[in-house]
Amino acid sequence: MDITLKNYLVKVKESITYGEKEDIEAIFIKSAKLNARGIADIDPMVAVEAKYKILEVYILEIKKTAEGGQEIVPFSKEWVRSLDIDDGDKLVDTINELHNSKKKD
Repeated sequence: MDITLKNYLVKVKESITYGEKEDIEAIFIKSAKLNARGIADIDPMVAVEAKYKILEVYILEIKKTAEGGQEIVPFSKEWVRSLDIDDGDKLVDTINELHNSKKKD
């Protein structure tokens, strides 16, 4: 599946392996701490870390399409953070839809 952004074409997986799912879940598990009521407290920054892990797992290739080029760009947190707000939201929302639909199956 391709996601078209203003200056990039991002190729993403439509499904992930069980092991990749476990890698994502491990981020939450390793940081969960039970509070006095026996409920797991999750540090909000863990959700941010998990978001980047989900993107890393799903993104296969990033091509810079601006200025007529087809340059391959490596995935990095910095690349995601540098995206225009609309592009970042589109990328995250599309991949979250894929990820959440697979969790329901």
